[in-house]
Amino acid sequence: MVLSRRMALNPDKADAMLLGTRQRSRCYASLRCVDVAGCSISLSDHIKVFDVILDSHLSLHKHISFICKSAFYRISGPSGIFVRLLLTSRRAVTA
Repeated sequence: MVLSRRMALNPDKADAMLLGTRQRSRCYASLRCVDVAGCSISLSDHIKVFDVILDSHLSLHKHISFICKSAFYRISGPSGIFVRLLLTSRRAVTA
């Protein structure tokens, strides 16, 4: 028995997105999934590729929002830069 050496598509891990202008995307508003290699893959309004979030209109609004939230968390979190600066300034004042 010979097994096929081709890669299989996992529909749970695959993402699909239609790209186009707002006018063009209205034409495909009823389309909810695409068939790729016999697997039905649902369409997403945004995907993450190499840590960049793209939406179907190729704007970076979701990506910028994600970056701002991440930066705010890193600055104000328990081990963030802001906390370290406060601790360093307190040490400098008391010394």
